[in-house]
Amino acid sequence: MQRTTKISALGATLAIGGMLAFSGQAMADKVTAKYTGMSETDTIRYTVMLPPGGPGATEKSGSTTNGIFNFENARNTDTGTDPSGPIELFNNDQFVSFCIDLEDSIGTGNASWDVVALSAAPDAQAGPMGAEKADAIAKALTYALENSANAGSIDSTKLNDARFLTAAEKQAVQTVIWEIVHEDPDTAGYALDSGTATFTGLRSAAKTFANEILAGYENVDAMKGLVGLTSSSKQDFVAQVVPIPAAAWLFGSALFGMAGIGYRRGRKV
Repeated sequence: MQRTTKISALGATLAIGGMLAFSGQAMADKVTAKYTGMSETDTIRYTVMLPPGGPGATEKSGSTTNGIFNFENARNTDTGTDPSGPIELFNNDQFVSFCIDLEDSIGTGNASWDVVALSAAPDAQAGPMGAEKADAIAKALTYALENSANAGSIDSTKLNDARFLTAAEKQAVQTVIWEIVHEDPDTAGYALDSGTATFTGLRSAAKTFANEILAGYENVDAMKGLVGLTSSSKQDFVAQVVPIPAAAWLFGSALFGMAGIGYRRGRKV
């Protein structure tokens, strides 16, 4: 009995430790990164109602820059491990993103964000967006990457591959995401020029691609692993967590199974 009890305890310890190690690869509470600016940008105008569909909504309008956001020196601020963290990176410590928050701004330099479910973001008046809008964004991103002029060199399951989109496509994607987040949830469908969230001033190629995304996104699979990066003082963004390898789950499950077998055998002695 003593021997099987020790095996059971060891199995449980290994199982829990193994699963925590693997799960830590995919999620954390915060991420810190250095914002290095936007690239391939253009200026558009917007008019939105905030909060979207909420009581007492007020109209907000202005101009903003659309395009893709670039970050480097990304790190998981829970552990200080650099450059590893909850989000997918390229070149060891870099990632690209799109904004989900028209209300806040961001300056160059280091900043920290909470990592939350995309449906729970943004933390400004436009959020939380909810599951339906989060799913629409995940599908819109897949559609954009699958139908890019550069699709041959893009993995449509990877948000970071949005850096390979053309300039017009990046501008289109950013505008589509703002449209989805800020539109009244009771509005039927999404359109840049109608509803409670409207966007004007896109150049022809960007507007054409944005309309293609909005017309076709429902017919593709949603990009997996998307999360929100939220901050009370900075713009909020969409990011993608590192997937946990299937082998890791199998390993962890096997260890839990071994622990359970050891425990049952110990009980019989």
